[in-house]
Amino acid sequence: MSERREQVHKDQELTKTRRCKLLEVSRSSAYYVAQPVREEELALRRLIDEIYPRWPFYGSRRIRDELETGGHTVNRQTGTAIDA
Repeated sequence: MSERREQVHKDQELTKTRRCKLLEVSRSSAYYVAQPVREEELALRRLIDEIYPRWPFYGSRRIRDELETGGHTVNRQTGTAIDA
């Protein structure tokens, strides 16, 4: 976390909105909490990383088709596995 974002959470005298404005930190980033990436998604990303260097001209549809050829059914837009 950046120093300015940490400072947003320290001072209790001012509202969080005011602290964000003074520190020039967007409010959405002050409230953001990162979500852990699922193992299934990491595995799909690794597979895509193997496909792309071999065929860098492939678009999302052809990469999806390659994944499906390998037995992985995925959503082309989000890159997440589709539960059957």
